[in-house]
Amino acid sequence: MVSAGVYWNGKTEIVFIDMKTAKVNLKNYISLLRKKLLPSRHKFYPQGDFILQQDDATLHTSRGTQQFLIDQGVDIIAKDHWPPQFPDFNPMDYAMWESLA
Repeated sequence: MVSAGVYWNGKTEIVFIDMKTAKVNLKNYISLLRKKLLPSRHKFYPQGDFILQQDDATLHTSRGTQQFLIDQGVDIIAKDHWPPQFPDFNPMDYAMWESLA
């Protein structure tokens, strides 16, 4: 599995997750957010003007993930305001994954 994030002015590192040795669960997803995504937001948005939008993957919409982000002071777009799954709305689906193929 691959995880990454993009900003209008930069990107996170691409993280490759070996599905043979790691489980995709809430604990590991929060660890990924804590170690990779959230630290990079300070680099690109030192004043804190950062809003996170995720897709509707189960781990993204879970109460645990949403509460973790709120507890970390991350402004999030409420999941009921997310666009439907449509590649043109998601820069990761629209451009990045195709370039990795």
